[in-house]
Amino acid sequence: MHIVDHIRAVFLLAAALLLIPPASAYSGQLGDFEKDATKPNQENKRPSTSSTAEQRTPSEAPSSDPGAELAGALVQGMFELVGAALAEGGAESWLRIGMDRDGIVTAGTGSRKSGEALLPFVRLDTLYQDVQGDVSATDVRFELGYGPLGAQIRRTVFDEKDPLESMEVTELCFLYRMSAGDHWEIDLGLGEMTLSGLQDNTGILAVVPILFHPSESFGIEVRPSWSSINENTIQDMDVAFVFGMRYVSIKAGYRSLKSPHQALRGPEIGLAMRW
Repeated sequence: MHIVDHIRAVFLLAAALLLIPPASAYSGQLGDFEKDATKPNQENKRPSTSSTAEQRTPSEAPSSDPGAELAGALVQGMFELVGAALAEGGAESWLRIGMDRDGIVTAGTGSRKSGEALLPFVRLDTLYQDVQGDVSATDVRFELGYGPLGAQIRRTVFDEKDPLESMEVTELCFLYRMSAGDHWEIDLGLGEMTLSGLQDNTGILAVVPILFHPSESFGIEVRPSWSSINENTIQDMDVAFVFGMRYVSIKAGYRSLKSPHQALRGPEIGLAMRW
């Protein structure tokens, strides 16, 4: 009788263990962020409806609207203005490195000095971030460029202590770098972002860095970016102050990486080296 009771107890214990979810199911802060940023977005799937154009009779066809024509002309004018500004900003970047608008190098005439923060030929940023909770991150950004043309790769590794998890965010994009005088730089970038945790997910990336360096020893850099993975928007806002000299500076700021319902944010500090 006692043997039957022992066998029954063993079976009950085994059944209870099988019903307990594995430890990986109890995800931490990084696991919650990855799930929120990469899950299929059901909200964007809309049911198909019949087109109103198919229900319109010939007598209901839209007529020419002077207001619509004016609005179209205004939009076209705005696009032309933006295009001219983009072209002028790129031309100013060529001039700053000593190349005229016709592509002819004029050595010694460019206003950019070697080691300046703006329009770097090579730049390396390395930072440590203390994220809210028990998460920390190491961030490395490498940039190559020549005048208005550039490219960057950025890799951020997030580590969590309890539970023991890690997640990597890798950004790769091409940059169009525009100058507005010797103290401003505004870039437009397009590329891809890969989020690697339990799985690898990749989406499109857009960046718009804005850099203001009124002197060689001080600057403010804002690097916003937007990514889309499985129709989920991921916003990255990085604001930092740069103190130092030409070639190397201390960089301190705050970074916030947000998925639709989760966020990884906190202060950061490190070095910025360039040539």
